[in-house]
Amino acid sequence: MPDEVSQVASDDSHVWFSPSPGTYAVIRIDAVEMVKPLKDDEALQAAKLMQTKSYLVWLHCELDLPFPDKPWYRFDVLPIGPHLPPANATKGLTSDMCIPIYPNSNHPTGRAPIHPETPFPYGNCYHWLNNNIHILVRSRVDGFDETNAVQISGKTEGFMGRTFSDDLLRAIKNRELSQHTHEVEKADDQQRDPTVKAHSAADGPSDVRSRSSIDVPQNEHPRVSASPQEEGNVDAASISSGWSNDSGQRPTTSLENIMRIDPFTGPDEDLDLVPLVDLWPDLAGNLKEEDIPSPLDLDREIETIQR
Repeated sequence: MPDEVSQVASDDSHVWFSPSPGTYAVIRIDAVEMVKPLKDDEALQAAKLMQTKSYLVWLHCELDLPFPDKPWYRFDVLPIGPHLPPANATKGLTSDMCIPIYPNSNHPTGRAPIHPETPFPYGNCYHWLNNNIHILVRSRVDGFDETNAVQISGKTEGFMGRTFSDDLLRAIKNRELSQHTHEVEKADDQQRDPTVKAHSAADGPSDVRSRSSIDVPQNEHPRVSASPQEEGNVDAASISSGWSNDSGQRPTTSLENIMRIDPFTGPDEDLDLVPLVDLWPDLAGNLKEEDIPSPLDLDREIETIQR
């Protein structure tokens, strides 16, 4: 006999047992269910006291094969900001490294917004560069009704990828410049103060002309332009996630991310640390514009639970 979720999905073309990639959604972390497997009474009580918020995200891709009757579905998602992203000098990020979502058209440099396929219900939202997380979406017996879901097209995602690729290269250059400036200032200090120079010599040589730790060879840079036929290969979220660490290594590519994934079990990661969330595809019915929290708040919630 068919399971209930599969039956719902087969009876209604707008209802699915797993959410659709490319869709915007509202999520909320279930802190209690996340910590229950730890069998830690103190952590469980702390989780019960947490007041988690509802966040706006864009579902980039599903990280393992979706099958009916799974307890959860794993996704790579991009939290959406109701304001410009904060600058981060350490990563070379500036507040203009974002893309407005129409009907929002405000941007420091006048960058054009992306246009979802159906009307987006909020007028203050942005996609941020360098901003993605993995989540476990808890399955629903009645499935995920996407009748009122808002999605973006593959062409629009290609535009996002090219735009963020340019931003990423600019961030790399910003970091290189910052590193070079730091090395020059250090060299000047050594020339002015012999004791500093002697101390530095004991620590080891420093070459202000050497490539910084974030310098990326020309043939390893992500692509910054693409023809319309290629734009599906330029992935906004993969570009963003590839630069989400501070290691100074080159950004990873979509292919490299895929090669690390087991299609049946997903990425090799500690599931206890992946946020377990409830998800709703109906945006306006579950979140008001004035209540959209910052992705920074989501980061803090996740850090609190993982501690």
